[in-house]
Amino acid sequence: MSSERCLVVGLIAWGLAALVPACSDDSGDDAGAGASTGGASSSSGGGSGVDGSTGSTSGEASTGSTAADATDSGGTSEGSTSEGGEETSIPEVGFDQILELMTVECFCHRSAMPSGGLDLRDAAAYASIVSIPSVEAPGVDRVSPGDPSQSYLYLKVIGEQASVGGSGVRMPAGMLPLPPEDIDLIRFWILGGAQP
Repeated sequence: MSSERCLVVGLIAWGLAALVPACSDDSGDDAGAGASTGGASSSSGGGSGVDGSTGSTSGEASTGSTAADATDSGGTSEGSTSEGGEETSIPEVGFDQILELMTVECFCHRSAMPSGGLDLRDAAAYASIVSIPSVEAPGVDRVSPGDPSQSYLYLKVIGEQASVGGSGVRMPAGMLPLPPEDIDLIRFWILGGAQP
């Protein structure tokens, strides 16, 4: 790995995710590169963010997270599902873990006047995202239980919102992409039925 690139290291301390730049001499050669999780790729650009926020992001994120990484960092237990005839194991993720992540990363949506009407304050968060149509892509729910590829929140954090007719930039706006283990946590929660 080149010393000219800034390596983003996802740290889990006291159950909270923190991003720490490992170097400060980023040449910017890979602006817009991001994490790829579950076969999805990512991109970034200017425009409006989740349901109306603005900003742009660029940067580089590490890849290579596994289900084991997510279980180690979140205290999750194993569950299983069947995809294409194969038995695969996915961790069970509770909404409390997702809410903790949103508390740290989604501050634009945690105020009395949340960006784009997406209220992620503790009492309103679950009811504001699960099975609720997104504003930017009304034919797609913010979270579609069991289906990350049709969950706008997940598509926004991996930068694939355009795949469902959405717009704006990868979330969190104006910040580095979420680390792969946090993206996996969201994906596993959705795959597990987005339980409260």
